[in-house]
Amino acid sequence: MRHAIYGDDPSSASIAILVKESSFHSYDIKEAYIDYLGANPKGFIAYSLWYDDNNKCQAALAKDYLQTLLLSIKQQGIKTLLVTDAKYFKFITGQQKAASNFIGYAVSSQIKNYEDEFTVFYAPNYLAAKFNPKTGEDFAIALQTFQKYLKGSYIEPGQSIIHTAQYPDNFLDTKKALKWLMDKPALTIDIEAKGLEFWNCGIATIAFAWDKHNFISIPVDRGDFAENAKMILGWFFDNYKGKLIPHNANFDFKVLVYELWMDNLQDYHGMIQGIEVLTKNFDDTKIIAYLATNNAVENVLKLKVLAAEYMGNYAKEEIKDTTKISLPKLLEYNGKDTLATWFIHNKYQPIMVADGQQKIYEEIFKPSVITLLQTELVGMPIFPEKVAAAKKKLVDLQTKYTSYLHNSKLIQEFQLDVKSIKCQEFTDACKKKVFDMNDPKVVRLVFNPNSNQQVGNLLYTYLGLPILDLTDTKQPAVGKKTLKKLLNHTTNAEYKEIISSLIGLTQVDKILTSFIPPFENAVEMPDGSFRLYGNFNLGGTVSGRLSCVAGWTPIITDRGNIPIANIIVGDKVWTHKEQWEPVTNTIYKGVDHMVNITLCTGEVFTCTIDHKVLLSSGEWKSIKEILNVNFKSMGKRPNKYNQNCKSVSVDKISTNNGTNSKRIGYNFSQCFSRIKTRIIKNRVSCNQGSKILRFQVRGQESHERKNRGASSQLERGMFRLQRLSDRPVQWETGICSSDNNDGTSKFNRVAREHDCTSYRQQSIKQCIRQSCIDFQNRTQADTSLAGKGQSTITIKKIEYFGCTDVYDITVANSSSYLSCGFYSHNSSNPNLTNIPSNSMWGKLIKACFGCIKGWLYGGADFNSLEDMISALTTRDINKMKVYIDGYDGHSLRAFSYFKDQMPDIVETVKSINSIKTLYPQVRQASKEPTFLLTYQGTYHGLMNSLGLEEDAARRIEDNFLKLYKESVIWIADKLQQACDDGYVTGAFGLRLRTPLLKMNGRGKLQYKAAAEGRTAGNMLGQSYGMLNSRAANKFREKIWASKYKYDVLLCGQIHDSIYLIWKNTAGITKWVNDNIIDCMNDGGLVELQHPTVKVGAELDIFYPDWSKATTLKNGISIKAIVKQCKLP
Repeated sequence: MRHAIYGDDPSSASIAILVKESSFHSYDIKEAYIDYLGANPKGFIAYSLWYDDNNKCQAALAKDYLQTLLLSIKQQGIKTLLVTDAKYFKFITGQQKAASNFIGYAVSSQIKNYEDEFTVFYAPNYLAAKFNPKTGEDFAIALQTFQKYLKGSYIEPGQSIIHTAQYPDNFLDTKKALKWLMDKPALTIDIEAKGLEFWNCGIATIAFAWDKHNFISIPVDRGDFAENAKMILGWFFDNYKGKLIPHNANFDFKVLVYELWMDNLQDYHGMIQGIEVLTKNFDDTKIIAYLATNNAVENVLKLKVLAAEYMGNYAKEEIKDTTKISLPKLLEYNGKDTLATWFIHNKYQPIMVADGQQKIYEEIFKPSVITLLQTELVGMPIFPEKVAAAKKKLVDLQTKYTSYLHNSKLIQEFQLDVKSIKCQEFTDACKKKVFDMNDPKVVRLVFNPNSNQQVGNLLYTYLGLPILDLTDTKQPAVGKKTLKKLLNHTTNAEYKEIISSLIGLTQVDKILTSFIPPFENAVEMPDGSFRLYGNFNLGGTVSGRLSCVAGWTPIITDRGNIPIANIIVGDKVWTHKEQWEPVTNTIYKGVDHMVNITLCTGEVFTCTIDHKVLLSSGEWKSIKEILNVNFKSMGKRPNKYNQNCKSVSVDKISTNNGTNSKRIGYNFSQCFSRIKTRIIKNRVSCNQGSKILRFQVRGQESHERKNRGASSQLERGMFRLQRLSDRPVQWETGICSSDNNDGTSKFNRVAREHDCTSYRQQSIKQCIRQSCIDFQNRTQADTSLAGKGQSTITIKKIEYFGCTDVYDITVANSSSYLSCGFYSHNSSNPNLTNIPSNSMWGKLIKACFGCIKGWLYGGADFNSLEDMISALTTRDINKMKVYIDGYDGHSLRAFSYFKDQMPDIVETVKSINSIKTLYPQVRQASKEPTFLLTYQGTYHGLMNSLGLEEDAARRIEDNFLKLYKESVIWIADKLQQACDDGYVTGAFGLRLRTPLLKMNGRGKLQYKAAAEGRTAGNMLGQSYGMLNSRAANKFREKIWASKYKYDVLLCGQIHDSIYLIWKNTAGITKWVNDNIIDCMNDGGLVELQHPTVKVGAELDIFYPDWSKATTLKNGISIKAIVKQCKLP
């Protein structure tokens, strides 16, 4: 234990600063903490915190160390601790959440023997604060709060921030509150929903705030007047003239559009109307914060993190299911979100403006919110039958790779060695028994290609291959990128085959676990087609399917066995790669059918039938596959848009011509000016101000109140036919709502409700039950589950459990967690921008998407955008040659790197381009070095990735630097300027802050600054991907201003491409081709202007699916389109 005394008399100290051993430098501690506080150094003592030689601290040993340390501190009479290490803060306080959640809080010590003995504050490590802007901001907030504590003016964060809070709980009060809000110039807005799927989540509550102290929070689906609330909300948004300010408009606005304007998922008129209303005047604080803080180290954009210094940790319990939070608590929580949004707006909006980011915010980012709202509400057309076919091909490949690995003689010999070692280990541990190769415990040990540890032992220990990369935990890496590098470090054909099989298995597993499940969960439309909905904004993720476990399921974490419902973000779980990985998200998924799996250990595991487990063979299988559940026996796939329910027949409708011409105190024409006359199958005709109809059943959820496209309806707020696919209600008549003379509602129930469990639910239950019985009656050959190490767990029986809550987690760098002794697959959030392309995998996945009846599906892609941008921005003569002189880029680089291997090639366009035909292998060999060196790599990377000798790697690097000398100088100048400015500027003026370069200064870059420099250098080119966003925005504006407003719909943006669907006519196809290309050809930026080299694009029609593209020429005629495409 080390310590530092800053006064003559240690007994005068009242505060102990606890600092990690490797950062324990007494002068730096004083400067970073004590001087910052402006405090008298004599009042402080600094103590070191123990870490082992590998920079790790095991919990048990750390707590033992604390017993000695805290005793010494107590004996000094010290009562206040400033802990600068996150792990030790949690050990001392007993808190389970990350220490960053407690910045600004005074927390009592709870460690054994010192309960409530000390007041503990957390502040980040001063060295970490220097290298990370967000940590630096947290550091400042922590010390500013601690300074107030020392001065006696400490107030816990979040206290006294609410001045007024209104919670209207009926229609009249809600109407009054919203009418009062009409005069406010700006309102922050936030909704609480019961999920992330906009078509299912509803609006539990909604809140508005007019400043950072005052809010109104309204129950919607959670209230007793849900449909009335939605009606008046629609009227409010239609008529409000001020500015709406959400934090992440692409979620809140998307849900509001669907719930308040759209009758069903294909109501494109309602969709566009809702988007136009909500975005006529808005800000988005998530984008504002991004533009104000965007840096090369870490971007943090979560609402509660950004507002923590003002709001405190008001989300002490993470909301996973809004239905389980009491309504008063949910309303307050929702209101606080709007106050947090105001704080973020007030803090970061001036920074964004001062840093010159206002223009890009208004011209690129805000229009992109509008475009992406439409994109995400339209969805990408997908074919379930082709998804099933792709899955079968992938499973066959998975079986092929797995079979090869298990049958490989090398791996079998390796496994014999492993078993021999395990025999000795088991014998030593047992002491009373000698284990041999025939013992069942040893026989069950099989090679698991999904285990990082086993694969690492095979490759590096047994085969003797070089260790090229390390994981974050300093273990030998065996990921796909590393495996590809290893192919260049051996000439042994059998080794290469094993590595190739491991690569293939990794790729197949990735697609099967990250893409296929959400593809299988595509949503059925009213017309019977299917859509895959994605979030293309900030990552483009698609939610995983409902395939998880019960809330009580125990998960192995770094703090013990924790029920999955109690897991928190930051917990570390043990994965099938046999290493700890952090939980990045916790998810509540609603209610679903469950089965109980009884294991040989006696434990019972409860999960859905779609939940995947890892078999001892190394294959992932769902419980449905293990049970061999066949839902086809149920008949036709259950339709979400059930049309078997009886329709409503209205025989007599009487109204009072007096008071009934009002709707709860509002003049009908005033409140429903947006509502158009609509006729329902010639049964009922309704005009404004005449017959006021209201059909509803009180107390039902939002998804019950919407009949998604099953039949026509009267306009929203007037008529609701409620049907729930899994629990249908059959109607004989409706419910008529009229008004009392005092303006209040009265409901005259004139309907009889036949409430019954649906045929679908009964069929699912019976099907699962029968499958469980069949499972017991057949040989259980494939039911050994993979456990920790090489252990196996056998399934004894599977039984139907019933319906209960479903929970899941997302784990970083993995897709699994250890529970009940075996590995389960966690939720996957696939990024559509990571869809494999230009490979067998890409073709397989793309074949799942295509044209639907009456519509075409296609995409426009920029031509070699990244290469062209690099040439135009740097004006490198050798990059420009490709576009001006007609050089083949790959051949030109091959000639530069490997000239001596092609003695007959001379420096002319014709000769160099002939390399493509004469020396295709040499041309191919030039591609990987170019990619690595383009993105700031060095000869070290060439040696590591490609297995090159140092001389050869240096020679390629030198030739690359000579070939693209002008580009290299251009980037170097930009980075050196960043050392002065503290930022680089990309396309459209986007600023990327580079704090480490600024700290480094001009000259040779230190290690961390060099890494930041690589990020900054890459951003200079990649930021021009915003050309795609701008083009999509311009094209969307053209569509909305045209007669094709509802006939041409954007549905995706991936990389440098825009994807859309449009009505299948040659005329519209011609219009789409002309206008989308016009929007993409308009470079506009000064640095991209050139007399001959122009940014351009071409439109592809994906018929019959995405894997089969027909490219249309720019400006093609209608006649040529008809002749070329031959579409139905």
